[in-house]
Amino acid sequence: MLDLNHSRNLAVRRLACGAFTLIELLVVIAIIAILAAMLLPVLGKAKSKSQDISCRNNLRQLQLCWNLYVDDNNQAMPPMSDWLNAASNGAESREPSWAVGDAVHDLTTSNLQRGLLFPYNRSAGIYRCPADKTAVVGYPSVLRTRTYELDGFLNSWYMGGIPPWYPDPWERRKFSELVNPAPTGVLTFIDSHSTAAGGAADFSQFYRATGQHDAWSCLPGEHHNCGANIAFADGHVEHWRWRWDRSGYVYQLPPWPLANADDRYDFQRVEDHSPKPIK
Repeated sequence: MLDLNHSRNLAVRRLACGAFTLIELLVVIAIIAILAAMLLPVLGKAKSKSQDISCRNNLRQLQLCWNLYVDDNNQAMPPMSDWLNAASNGAESREPSWAVGDAVHDLTTSNLQRGLLFPYNRSAGIYRCPADKTAVVGYPSVLRTRTYELDGFLNSWYMGGIPPWYPDPWERRKFSELVNPAPTGVLTFIDSHSTAAGGAADFSQFYRATGQHDAWSCLPGEHHNCGANIAFADGHVEHWRWRWDRSGYVYQLPPWPLANADDRYDFQRVEDHSPKPIK
């Protein structure tokens, strides 16, 4: 009969011969750490690119809905109907409007479903950029239902009347009025800043041409590599990278004065792609 103690000792010696030393274990851990450090940026870029692609697809879908509405309504563009909301000390969009509600406070997508564009695509997910992690006020675990806003020059109404800061003939009511610039150059939906993507459903600026100083009323988005995705009236989508980084801005009462030459360049770029009076 085999000596049991001898067999056990032999097995222990075999295991000891195949075990890692402390130095070898540390080397393996170091290699894993190096590989992780190399892979994490790659994975981060892949995630960022995926979010950018999804955002652009959302805007294409919204723009298609916008164009279908125009076709169904004798060339009238979908309206924006913004009202002051004393309860929230902000603004909200009321029916009829392309989007309804107040994304700063809305906890569900029910208001989006009341919007004029929803019947053309019944997915509430296309209203929010996947890179937007802005939470509903008072609910840090609930993401806002809407990121995108529509250019305030495109059939916008305020408190039931013409916006005093965009008096006629600046407001465009019908698609056929988009001649300066042409639809290929008219900004419609924009991936907006966390300080702006909320109450009212329109993205607006103050222009010297309308008797105001050059200043932002709403800030453009920063979700994609210091830039925003933007849809145009003819249906195409572009990515614009900004010269001035506004990612760290926090909410304040508008207007936002232009900070420097780079900020002015970005502002002028947006202004150049908004409708002007017909010459």
